[in-house]
Amino acid sequence: MLEREIEFFTTYQVNAPLQQCRQLLAWLKRRNRQIIPKSPMRLAWGSGWRGMTGDGLAESEMAVMREAYRLGRPGLPFPKTRRLAVQGSPCLPLGWVRLMPWNVAQVPVAPIRSPENSAGMAWVESQLAQIQQAHRCPADEALRGQALGQAWQALADPMLKAAALAAIRARWQTKGWWDQPSGKAMKKGAGHLSRGTVGHG
Repeated sequence: MLEREIEFFTTYQVNAPLQQCRQLLAWLKRRNRQIIPKSPMRLAWGSGWRGMTGDGLAESEMAVMREAYRLGRPGLPFPKTRRLAVQGSPCLPLGWVRLMPWNVAQVPVAPIRSPENSAGMAWVESQLAQIQQAHRCPADEALRGQALGQAWQALADPMLKAAALAAIRARWQTKGWWDQPSGKAMKKGAGHLSRGTVGHG
């Protein structure tokens, strides 16, 4: 599935989701493609036909299904588009979840480390240090204050912006702030990833 998605995003030159798929594929290859605790799989909303319905079909079976149910247009690939999260430009493929046994899921799981994760955490660390120095405030105040949210809003790189938001959210969740009413302002400032589509028009 990942190899097909990589081919699709390469064709349409959508770099950010292409890099995400390559990272997932590399992560799986390092683990010899085994379905093990904490493995990523594409099962959730936004994964479309391939994630929920037909990616396991052989090409011959797919041809029969397309003809029988009139799927897509003749001469065009099926599915012809992809849903993507968008922050200024398409940045993240949807539908990927962490698959793990229940006894593992009950224990907090550290995120998969990737260059984007590391960049997001490094950006947050740097911003917090600058804010603390400029405002002479404690770390928690800097983490929860408007200055960090404003700096995050000003980020132009959608990949870094998404990674930084994940790092901020993780810190907030650790402190039990994310679901508190007082956390609404920060979450509103961060906004929500909207949906976009790439592929054949």
